[in-house]
Amino acid sequence: MAALIMTDVPLYGSDVCRVAISPGLAIAIVKIAGSPHKMGLGPVFGIGDTCVVGSYNLIYTGEILGITEKNVIVMRHGRKAHLKIAQFVSYNWDYDAKHIAAHNHETSMSI
Repeated sequence: MAALIMTDVPLYGSDVCRVAISPGLAIAIVKIAGSPHKMGLGPVFGIGDTCVVGSYNLIYTGEILGITEKNVIVMRHGRKAHLKIAQFVSYNWDYDAKHIAAHNHETSMSI
């Protein structure tokens, strides 16, 4: 069985997330400090799940291919992206697929 790795990741201001990583299996995000909204257990991602890879006007998503101690490997438009854990958490700590779809639909109407 893979070891469970716990690490704290600072977000914006005083917000902090604790991340539980099981390499090759899953990554879970828990907001533990900072602004009181959305405190507690956040999303849990496994291999094959969809996550945010980046954003500009639209929010870009991809499929998780791998999870290591230091990176989450994501396939986006036929290319692999290696997101450091802190970057992955900053994009995904409040992941909401319905919000992303609505945002992208609304934004695509005006660009």
